Amino acid sequence: FGLGKDGPPCDLNTPVTIKSSGGSPGTIWAVRSGSLKLVSERARLGKPPALYNLPSDIGETQDLALAQPADVVTLKSLYDQWNSQTIPPLWVDNTDVKIMPFVLAGDWNAYNKNDAATPWRFTRITAPGVEGTPDGFNYFATTIRVAATGGNTTPGLHSFTFVGGNSYSKQWTGAAINVDGTTSVPFFSGSALGPSNSISLQDGYYYSFRILDWQSQVGSSMKVAVMKTSAPPVAVRLSGQTPTAPTSHDSVVVSISTSQPKSVEERVYLRWSTDMFVSSHMIEASGSGQNYAATIPAQQAGTGVQYCAVISTGDLTPIVASGAIDSLTLATSSVSHFVVAASP
Repeated sequence: FGLGKDGPPCDLNTPVTIKSSGGSPGTIWAVRSGSLKLVSERARLGKPPALYNLPSDIGETQDLALAQPADVVTLKSLYDQWNSQTIPPLWVDNTDVKIMPFVLAGDWNAYNKNDAATPWRFTRITAPGVEGTPDGFNYFATTIRVAATGGNTTPGLHSFTFVGGNSYSKQWTGAAINVDGTTSVPFFSGSALGPSNSISLQDGYYYSFRILDWQSQVGSSMKVAVMKTSAPPVAVRLSGQTPTAPTSHDSVVVSISTSQPKSVEERVYLRWSTDMFVSSHMIEASGSGQNYAATIPAQQAGTGVQYCAVISTGDLTPIVASGAIDSLTLATSSVSHFVVAASP
């Protein structure tokens, strides 16, 4: 990012934020408001951000951070506010590779942190592939079948630990796991298994675990979602839209298909957005069997609309934030889009 002598004019009253490297520990970022610029760069890793007055120090040689701490706080708050609304870029291979393989070590497999068998070892789903989330999160997934006989484990109260990288130094444990919701599970590092998580499992159900790839998994709590269904979770796909070339007068009906009739617990949603899924509108689709539909309301001419289908066991209609929706997503389709044309 830069504004050289041939660049566009800059409104000094409008804060500008820039960022590089997708939130990794070596992220370069800067925020400017008025004459002041606060910047963090790789050369200053481990040091606080530097503050410069651009009109009097265009070469950024005089760090004013110690002399003007209030300005540092103000500009850092602007950056934090902006950064909280962003999503990881699709080209970044996020930190989940540091905890692979990721295993459910519990009473069902003799607390074996090295268990490579399904379903105890999670599958890593990567974005921006079809199965990755539309806003670019990778995630871990596995589904446990519970049955008195013939299941992966038996009904009842179970204890277990999430273990990453086959190492006791990377555990998430010590929580009672919510079903059909999310749980924040504390990080634990040791030389043996830490205090166990607990979960209550019912006979005849499937329990699907979903864990998003956050930027700082190791060393911090992990958000875990578990969803319960009375049949194997369905897959979902988009099967069409009407009209195919909408104008500003047209609402758009999106057709959705499931891989098999869904369980009673599963709900089919149309997720649509005009900002590349930074925020979303969630509409529960109507239908039966394997065929469903939902409607995107008419939009202004020139608006770009992105949409996909989502399966969840929860009520997603009031949720707009990307990470909150993704955590409770059992399945998602590929993304489609259209640009609204002007009415004739």
